[in-house]
Amino acid sequence: MGMGFTKAIQLITEWIARLFFANIIWLLFNLPVILFSVNVTFANNRQEVTSIIVLLLLIAPFITFPATSALFAVVRKWARDDITIPVFKSYLKYYKENYKASIVAGFIIEFFWIIYAADYYYLTTKISASLALFLIILGVIFLMITLFFICSLVHYELTIKKLLKNSIIMVLTNPFLTVSIGVFNLSIMYISFRYAPYLLLFFLVSSIAFVTFSSFYKIYRKVELIKN
Repeated sequence: MGMGFTKAIQLITEWIARLFFANIIWLLFNLPVILFSVNVTFANNRQEVTSIIVLLLLIAPFITFPATSALFAVVRKWARDDITIPVFKSYLKYYKENYKASIVAGFIIEFFWIIYAADYYYLTTKISASLALFLIILGVIFLMITLFFICSLVHYELTIKKLLKNSIIMVLTNPFLTVSIGVFNLSIMYISFRYAPYLLLFFLVSSIAFVTFSSFYKIYRKVELIKN
């Protein structure tokens, strides 16, 4: 029993270190975006806020999306029980391999989220505030399509159009699992920003990536079993 407890503690410690290291790497690769985001809080007027947001929207596809796809590629290995890979070396490898595709995917994802944000603002302020709940649910679905799109990007070798179609199908055909993961991701984000900001540094993004890809991979394996 003592050996079993020691092994369990060792396993937990290894996973904590693994998630922490991956999260730190992601934060370092996103440092320009993080710094500009912080500057929003110091803006003196609406014009400065707008300028910073526009700048963030322009640089995010070149920085955040390649960094995020590389992170998902690393956790893909973990989800497939390959936990011995060197994290930093693997991250750099996947960052370079998926860089161009990640930029294209980033602009597509960003475009749809801008439309969603504009619709949310217009419908809740100009039409009816009661539409907020429906739009929030729709936002959770969009979030999962976005995350599954990134999962598909690092797992399949398909065109962007097919990756997007595949992501939408996976989300809509597995509503309970995907909505549950979406709520989990939003909950951990809320807790991190509201009550435990240290999670942003240690585990937030890497944990979301691992939980999301594990769910994606579960659906993928189920589909493959049905095919065979």
